[in-house]
Amino acid sequence: MPKRKPAAAEAPKKPKQFATTEAVSWVGGLYEEFADQLCRYHELTAHLLGLQARVELVEKNLCVTRDHLALQIEKAEEKSPTSGRRC
Repeated sequence: MPKRKPAAAEAPKKPKQFATTEAVSWVGGLYEEFADQLCRYHELTAHLLGLQARVELVEKNLCVTRDHLALQIEKAEEKSPTSGRRC
């Protein structure tokens, strides 16, 4: 097994460099853009879920209206004309 070099013989550590204005500004800009995109993502997701809820509510209302109309047509004494308006 090779022997380990003493701590003094290892490569000297580089002195700690201070962050430059350019580097700090770059990282700050990246973080700000990330935060903006995250905020937009949350807003769009909330809007999408709201639209899905509204669509579900309209679908349920349409089913109830369809069932009510079918029931009223069955109860009617006179049959309704078959040339009704279709969407």
